[in-house]
Amino acid sequence: QVSYNAAISSCEKGRRWHLAMDLLRLMSDSEMMPDEISLSAAISACARAARWNLSLDLLQKMPKMRAAPNQITFSAAMQACRGQWQLTITLFNAVSAVALKPN
Repeated sequence: QVSYNAAISSCEKGRRWHLAMDLLRLMSDSEMMPDEISLSAAISACARAARWNLSLDLLQKMPKMRAAPNQITFSAAMQACRGQWQLTITLFNAVSAVALKPN
């Protein structure tokens, strides 16, 4: 899992959101559940590419994957929604709903 997480993080830094998404699929195909780290990195990769819809989709799927969103996850999702102020406000409010302190 550490190797997948590192690879997904590299995809984010290299602006290769589609490869990050492919790696998440490979993890699932190999019966390895993505964790908070892999999902946050994939959300960040999508955010860098202004793929806010994919970022929000991943955020929404996290509970089904038994992964709890954290401050990093919500921050990445909010960055993905830049220009979509209504979505950003909704995410900001969701941070409080899960008892996280906004940073």
